[in-house]
Amino acid sequence: MKALLSSLSLGLGLGLAVPAAAGTAWVSSNHIQVIDTDSARVVGRIPLQEFIHDMEFSPDGKNVYVASSQAYRVASAEELRFTDVVSEGGTVALSVASSSGHVVTLTKGDDEASLRARQTRQPLPAKTVTVYAPGGVEELARWDVTGHAQDVVIAPDGDVVHVLVAREGQILSFDAAGAQLGSVDIAPVNRNERGQVEAIFSAMLLTPAGST
Repeated sequence: MKALLSSLSLGLGLGLAVPAAAGTAWVSSNHIQVIDTDSARVVGRIPLQEFIHDMEFSPDGKNVYVASSQAYRVASAEELRFTDVVSEGGTVALSVASSSGHVVTLTKGDDEASLRARQTRQPLPAKTVTVYAPGGVEELARWDVTGHAQDVVIAPDGDVVHVLVAREGQILSFDAAGAQLGSVDIAPVNRNERGQVEAIFSAMLLTPAGST
C-alpha cells in the first residue's frame, strides 16, 4: 500500500471524456457536446446550464457519469440524454473503477456555510465521499472528509479510494466502506504563516492498472 500511495500521479483535470472505442469525445462547459474526432464536427449536444466539473465513461462505454455544480448525474452515451439525477448538491469530482465499474464522487458542503468559513478563516464544511455500485446509481457507502479535499480516484477493482487534500499536500486512502488505510505527504513540509502547505494541487489520475 505504501508503495502504491507514494507513486500516485498528479495531473490536470479536464472536462473531457473519451470512450474506450475511439471515434467520439464528450466535451463540457455548461453543457455537453459530443464531437466526432475523425471529422471534428459536433454530432450531439446535451443541455445542462450548470458548470461541469468532471465526466467519465463506464467501462463498457454505455454510460457517462457527470459531476456538476448542482448534482451528480448519469447520461446514456447511446441516447445522448440524462437518465438519472442520482444525487443533488455540488459534485466537484468523480472517478470510475476501470475493472469493476464502481463509481465514487466527491460532493462539497453548503455554499453559504463555505462562504462564511472563508470570510472568517474558519475550517470549510466537510465534503462527502460516496461510493456507488457498478451503474453509478445504487449507493454503497458514504463518509465525510475535510472541506479542503480537491479530487478523488478509485482503484480498478473498486476496493480503495484515494482523496487529494490540496491544502494539506496529502493523499488520504480509504477502503470502499470508508475506513482510512493511510496517508502520504506529497508536498514539501515548508508551510506559510497560516500553516498551509505552499503548493497547489488540483487533480489526480490513476493508471488503468492502478499501480501508479
